[in-house]
Amino acid sequence: KITDLQRIALSNFDNPETMLETELKFLSHYLSLEGLRFEDTLSYKICVGKNVDMSVMVPNLSIHTMVENAIKHGLYNKPEGNWKLSVYVIQLKDKLIISVEDNGLGLEKANENVMPTAKNIFLKL
Repeated sequence: KITDLQRIALSNFDNPETMLETELKFLSHYLSLEGLRFEDTLSYKICVGKNVDMSVMVPNLSIHTMVENAIKHGLYNKPEGNWKLSVYVIQLKDKLIISVEDNGLGLEKANENVMPTAKNIFLKL
């Protein structure tokens, strides 16, 4: 999986866009590795509508970035396990809609868990 992930990343390194099929393949490998990393904590699904053109061009690593943010900011600070992540790709007329959903803490609660900024940290000597 790591080799496949690296192969896809390196073959698209200079390209600002990639085919949706390639982006989803990269995402699948990434989530598979994250599943190993977080053992039984993470479950995920990638759902693609039947009418979606897999050859459509999308910004390179765009879906991966959304998923990575969902894990890092939505799920990672969730106190109990049972992380669920879903990626939906559907075609509505001339629009490609990509949705990333998780059962994480939510934005407001996640912001409470953010590390303090440098200006808010004081050292006691």
